[in-house]
Amino acid sequence: MKLLILGATGQIGQHVVDAALEAQHSLVLYVRSPKKLPADLKLNSNVSIVEGDLTNKEALSEAVKGVHAVISAIGPSFFGHPAGNPLTAAYTLLLELMKDHDVKRVILLGTASNKDENDKSSIIFDTTVLGAYLFGHSAYSDVVAFGKEIRAASPEVLWTLARVPVLTNTEAAYHAGYIGDGETKPYLSRKAWALFVVGEVTSNLWIKKAPMISSSSKPLHG
Repeated sequence: MKLLILGATGQIGQHVVDAALEAQHSLVLYVRSPKKLPADLKLNSNVSIVEGDLTNKEALSEAVKGVHAVISAIGPSFFGHPAGNPLTAAYTLLLELMKDHDVKRVILLGTASNKDENDKSSIIFDTTVLGAYLFGHSAYSDVVAFGKEIRAASPEVLWTLARVPVLTNTEAAYHAGYIGDGETKPYLSRKAWALFVVGEVTSNLWIKKAPMISSSSKPLHG
């Protein structure tokens, strides 16, 4: 498959790129600063690079054209996140361009602030969300807003909101479930999230769902 990856220069995005190439996908990387990409990626024949930011309609349209699916590894900045819900505006534009180019599959990074009807009460997660609301309100507002935006997308949009708890750099298997299910933990390795989304882009097990992805003590992924 040909995948468009947003946020490829970030910590979690780098893992997505590695996992996608390992799975033998071809990639379009949409980045503000191509110079941040490793030299081997720039020389990889399976990688195309489009420069632009998330407000640049022309450049983003060029990146979307011809791909089979979009993976966004862009997360909110807890401190210093801009007001005005910029990620929501970006995803609104992305959905518009996906429709223009007949791209239906999209997987976005979400957080526990994206409530889901399948979640159960959890003191740890409830406290985390409260902290985000109180101390990172701009980020909280944006996350909640783009979660509503993706859920309200046209019926033909095959979305997955892959939510994350606290991210780490450890090596770990993952569990995909919901808050309070008895297995979901309050932490997740960045590499594990990448493995989940790259697998999900072809397995399509979580279409129009918002699983919480967390680290697992089990030896196998899933």
